[in-house]
Amino acid sequence: MDNDDWKIIARIQRDSNNEVIVKSGKYWKLDVVDLRWFNNGKPTKKGLRVNMEEAVLLSKALNKIVDDIDDAE
Repeated sequence: MDNDDWKIIARIQRDSNNEVIVKSGKYWKLDVVDLRWFNNGKPTKKGLRVNMEEAVLLSKALNKIVDDIDDAE
């Protein structure tokens, strides 16, 4: 796994020490999305890596949650 193959899509800062970094890239010749917690700039074991088919399903599920929140407001 070469870091040059990964593209950072987003950084979501929680506080001064913790953030989630969303990346896309290749893992074992598969296109994947990786969401990983970083603490003080170093990756933790907490995270999720999904292939693109799973990423589409995850996106739909998250959009449903966000839409439900918007509807409730």
